[in-house]
Amino acid sequence: MKATKKYAGNIVLRKLESVTPEVGIDIVEKYQRQGIAYDTLQLFMRKVKSICKIDYFFVRICSDNEPGKKLFRKLGAVEIGSEPSEYQVFLNHMKERMTEEEYEEIKRKNPDMERIAGQRWIGHYKIELK
Repeated sequence: MKATKKYAGNIVLRKLESVTPEVGIDIVEKYQRQGIAYDTLQLFMRKVKSICKIDYFFVRICSDNEPGKKLFRKLGAVEIGSEPSEYQVFLNHMKERMTEEEYEEIKRKNPDMERIAGQRWIGHYKIELK
């Protein structure tokens, strides 16, 4: 925070060589929902676009992250796809590497694991700045 010189969060930019780099933001809880993320992301993306060839910014947001989805939609994000959650990917790997009996034993001990994994995914969004 400029006024207090306190750390408020960070912006991540991945795939810098791409014309569709991935952007993300993480704001410290006590500074959330104060407009910081919106203002900072808007300024950051405009600056990046002014110095790099960018078709659009790519964003990944967990399906249960309503504040994140609201923030990025306010910035103009449009959903373009999805992928399984990390938990679903982990379960898929377990299923591939275990015998059917081993996997069924784990399911018996954790009967909700597949339902829980299926309830969450990662949405893909794009933001095209004008």
